[in-house]
Amino acid sequence: LDGRPGLAARLLGAADAARHATGLPISPSERDELARITADVRAAEPGFDALFASGAELAPEQARSLVEGTGP
Repeated sequence: LDGRPGLAARLLGAADAARHATGLPISPSERDELARITADVRAAEPGFDALFASGAELAPEQARSLVEGTGP
């Protein structure tokens, strides 16, 4: 989380949308890790659902700029 659960929620939404767009499956071990991380972020961020949804609307370039600290 790095102390930024809102950012994490948006990035989780962006990653989820990208996964769905590609149609690639997620491995069982990745699914377990993703579930754990998502639960941690959800617990730390009261606005998780809205932030996750807003992240899902980001283009990949926008999500990358968030990671780099130059995004919206």
